[in-house]
Formats: sequence, C-alpha cells, structure tokens
Amino acid sequence: MLGVSNLNIKLLILNSLNMFSNSEKIVANFVMENLIEIPNMSTNELAEKANVSVATVNRFSKKLYPTGGFPQLKLEIAMDSSSNGNSILNEFEPEDNLSEIKEKLASRFSYTIQRTKKLVEEDNIQAVIDCMKQEKIIFTFGSGSSELVANDIRQKFSRIGRNIVQIHDPHQLVVGMSTHKKSILIAISNSGETKTALDMASVAKEFDFEIIALTSNKNSTLAKKSDYVLQSDSTGEGALLRSSATTSLISQLFLVDCLYYAAIKNNFKESVELIKTTKEITDGLYNQKKK
Repeated sequence: MLGVSNLNIKLLILNSLNMFSNSEKIVANFVMENLIEIPNMSTNELAEKANVSVATVNRFSKKLYPTGGFPQLKLEIAMDSSSNGNSILNEFEPEDNLSEIKEKLASRFSYTIQRTKKLVEEDNIQAVIDCMKQEKIIFTFGSGSSELVANDIRQKFSRIGRNIVQIHDPHQLVVGMSTHKKSILIAISNSGETKTALDMASVAKEFDFEIIALTSNKNSTLAKKSDYVLQSDSTGEGALLRSSATTSLISQLFLVDCLYYAAIKNNFKESVELIKTTKEITDGLYNQKKK
C-alpha cells in the first residue's frame, strides 16, 4: 500500500481502530502522537516506549501492512509529509482560510472513496443484486445521516423497477414488514450498532426477511444479524467535528452507486428504458407545473 500525500498514516490508523485489540490501540495512539520519531525506532524500542510487547507491535503493524509489517510502516511514515507538522487529517484549525478548508475536505473525500473502492467485492455486490431481483418488496431503513442513504437507495432503485419502500417511523416500518413477510430489509448503520437499525433487523428476522446491511464494521451486531453485508469505509470517524459523518456518508453513497450501476449493467436494456420512462413522466409533470 503506497503512501498518499499529507494524510494517510493517521487516517489509516483511525480507520483501522475497530480491528485492533486494546494493547494494539495503545501502539496506535503512541504512533499517531510520535510520528516523527517512529522511522528511527526498532520494534523493541517502540514496544518499550509504548509499554507493550514486541509481539503487539508486530501484530499492529501487520494489520496495517500485511505484507510489509513494521518496516513498511516506518517507510510510509517517512514518506508521509503529514508527519512533519499539522496534518490534513485535522478537520480544520481556527486560523485556516476557506481554501485550506476546501483542500482538507477534498483530500478526505478522495481518500475515503479510494478506501471504499478497495472494500467493494464484486461477488458480494452480485449476490446482493441477485437478492434484490426477487419479486419481493424491499424495505430500506436508516436513521440520522443514514436516512439520506436509505432515501438514495429508494430513489435510484425504484427507477429501475425495484419495489422499494422507505418508511422513516420505526413503528410504521414494523407494521409494514408484518404485512409483507419474507421480504427484504436494507438496514443502514455506519457503526453497525445503531439501536433502531438493530431493532428493525431483529423484527425482520422474525418475519423471515433477507437482510442486507450497509455498514463500515463487518464485525458489528448488524452485520452478524444480516444475510449480506456491504462494507463502507469509516475513515476519520475518530474526528471531533462533523466531517467524520460527511466522509462516512460519501463512502455509503459511493457504495450505493456501485450497487446501482452494477444492477443496471446486469439488465442494461430494460433498465435504461425504465429510466427513460420515469424521466419523461417526471419532466412532463414539472413542465405542467411551470405553465
């Protein structure tokens, strides 16, 4: 994995926090706080300074760079200019002007999309598309910023003939699912631990639904309750301010687009005709309103 200027090391570590043990998180925090010193340290020195075992340092490094381990980690840090001062990882500093804020956000978004691209598995996408091809009602649910993703799924897939229902109120969603058993639920939760999403997944299980989870944590409770898991990126989720929610939203929307265009490709001619038809109808309604 090659370095990407100005942000990768800290973002990579933050993005990987869920897969570290408690002792490995100690190493992670030490590395992020002492980036300049790391390229000159041995594994023994880092272990001693972080007060962990050498084995912990090696496990931490291998989780970041499976083939290169600690030597590659040192090389990446040495190449990463973000270790020399304020990193673009920071959402913004009080003295930043608008140009600097734009650059930081653009870099975060670009990095997030690249990370998400690597997480998209073609076989998994195809399995989800095959599931959604069935003549079943598809319920989609998310709360908070995840509701925007649920709406995007409804808006896109309804245009290519999928029978999709988005219900905001959890109580109304339960009623809807109870009258359409053995259907499909797409549950969206970046953490995979959002209570309402977990509750809806549990109810869906009771009604023999197939469950598709969209989450950044493949080991989450939601993922374990689901038949299919689409993994988004969680870059920057440790950040203090709200661009963390924005980057996760960008990742989720990119993943939805991958699913959408793959579904169109699978049935291209019919999908294009359906899209044309819906566009003509909506354009006609809009033009009528203007008169």
